[in-house]
Amino acid sequence: GIAAGRSGVLGATSGMAPEAGVIAIQVFQRVCSNCPIEAYDSDILAALDHVYSLRSTYSIASVNMSLGGDVYTQTCDASFPAYKAVIGSLRDANIATVISAGNDGNPSAISAPACLSNAISVGSTTKQNGISSFSNSTSFLSLLAPGSSVTSSVPLAYSAGGFLGASGTSMAAPHVAGAWAVLKS
Repeated sequence: GIAAGRSGVLGATSGMAPEAGVIAIQVFQRVCSNCPIEAYDSDILAALDHVYSLRSTYSIASVNMSLGGDVYTQTCDASFPAYKAVIGSLRDANIATVISAGNDGNPSAISAPACLSNAISVGSTTKQNGISSFSNSTSFLSLLAPGSSVTSSVPLAYSAGGFLGASGTSMAAPHVAGAWAVLKS
């Protein structure tokens, strides 16, 4: 909804790139019935490799990754060489990898894999253009985008009207991924 939605909750509003298409790739799974959902590095890397393999078939502007792990106070390239390599390949193919910075409220660190030097890391702003209190940030954060109280589409199982409000850097990152698609078009 945020990156490429075609209709919005306020009538004429829509996602950042309403004419763009979306290639959805599921990387999350539930290991047990009472466990939270998880995404394994191997699945995320396979998804990024798959996007790279589609570069000649589709005009792909950006990858949106709204996920995160441990926080880092400096770039984390040495800790995640496989991510660094595949994001580098995507970047060489002119595909931006946009990753949410995390929601720990840490003013001097961001989550992995947003901490990679070749990723576009995104923190969250409020409607008053301040940094959201929950948003991670650091001197090497790439961009800030709206992420507080963002209304967007959700599955009808969550809301009969199909729209709900949410806050987080996972709301901010698709603003950037969609804007990237508009700029690339």
